[in-house]
Amino acid sequence: YAIILLMSLTAIIDIGSTSVGAALLSPPKNSGPKICSRIVYSARNEINFQEKLDQDQFLRGIESVLKKTLADLQKAQLGSPKRILCYLSAPFYACQTRLIRYRQRQPFLVSRRLLEKLIAADLEKFKQAAAAKTVHSVVDSAIVQTELNGYLIRHPEQQRASELQLIHYLSISSSKVLSRLRRPIEAAFHRREIEFRSFALPLAGVVGSFLPLQHPHALVLDIGGETTEVSLIWQGLLKESFSYPLGCNFVIRRTGQDYSSLKLYLGNQYHPPAAARLTAVLDQTRAEWLQSF
Repeated sequence: YAIILLMSLTAIIDIGSTSVGAALLSPPKNSGPKICSRIVYSARNEINFQEKLDQDQFLRGIESVLKKTLADLQKAQLGSPKRILCYLSAPFYACQTRLIRYRQRQPFLVSRRLLEKLIAADLEKFKQAAAAKTVHSVVDSAIVQTELNGYLIRHPEQQRASELQLIHYLSISSSKVLSRLRRPIEAAFHRREIEFRSFALPLAGVVGSFLPLQHPHALVLDIGGETTEVSLIWQGLLKESFSYPLGCNFVIRRTGQDYSSLKLYLGNQYHPPAAARLTAVLDQTRAEWLQSF
């Protein structure tokens, strides 16, 4: 996140399924397009491994390491951040990429007002569809791609076209979960303005910037402790992102082995009979993970 250009001290918080990281970013000392904000302090703490995953216990563990990580930032005594950005990894959000089409018989002018109107209408449909399932809050609402008359265009405003197509990225999170995450952050920094974001969108932006122009496509796997998130980047932009609840800890629970034991196995340092039994379990675990993938 150091590439974000900021004008004041900012806190970046990364909430994952097995750890919470945070960093303080200071504004650049010089101005210019190539001068980036600097990470002046960072910290990360991991949640204790849970043999049997329980939702409430899991959230309490995340809250605990969040408080510890925030306390680490306070020890740096670099001042209170003016802006707080909190990025959520799976399973703390769900996202959807939606297609918006707008056609007219006669060419029309693409204005900011028209774009905002189309996004607002799509957002309202999304809220109505999700309202029956759970109490939620919208985390992201962003246009990730625009086409005019079938051609990709980055700056559609003040252009004329007879057909407009938008790819609208939306993400939501449980209002209850956001409330539980918000409380320790507010207590640590005494600020109520906390911006929650989903991790898939900035990840796709960073990966997309490194893809070759002749083939700007990629499948990105973010394998966390409790989840695996799969994102499709097409033409340098995020098209779809899904997650399923099988991460690294899934292997630990299935095999009954900790990380150090698995390292011994991978290094061919296991006793042959025990290695054969573990191989059989790992084969079953691999098949289950691949089926979900």
